[in-house]
Amino acid sequence: MLGEYSDAARSVEDGLYQATVTLRGATTAAEADAAMAATQQAVEAVKADAEAYRAGLIAASAGTNTQPTGGDVAAQMAYLHQYVFDYNSAEWGDYNPYGGDCTNFASQGLIARGWHTDGTWYSDGAMWTASKPWIATAPMAAYFDKLGFTYATEADLDRVRVGDVGVFAGARRRRAWITR
Repeated sequence: MLGEYSDAARSVEDGLYQATVTLRGATTAAEADAAMAATQQAVEAVKADAEAYRAGLIAASAGTNTQPTGGDVAAQMAYLHQYVFDYNSAEWGDYNPYGGDCTNFASQGLIARGWHTDGTWYSDGAMWTASKPWIATAPMAAYFDKLGFTYATEADLDRVRVGDVGVFAGARRRRAWITR
């Protein structure tokens, strides 16, 4: 359940954990029934919190985001797993010898998820045909900012889910953009 709603606030997730601890410790049928009801309420609270958070993210970027919300995260992960050790360099190039390929790789994953290229974020596929936001960390972060994406800092990383893009640029700028 938390895998699907892992972007609920930590305090709400903690409430679910405590409810399950109480349920596991129940020794009578009455205790178990009460604990089960509390656990179900906690499950619904996690779902509601995560869904409200997601709706807020979409609303916050609605005026500036040109990329599809949601998307096929399973396709994104399947693509990334397929090419993590054997790059798809014939299609997208390989920038490792020039400082790293991580942003290019993250961009490929977003394409697999259902994103589309635009005048700022693009690659024609071959080496040196990509825009800076496609292949470089700081320009990608600026692109996400331009789209209006919210980002999580170290203080609220519990909101990050599989499929979001982490950008780590120096000790003071550690953010994970919520790309939903």
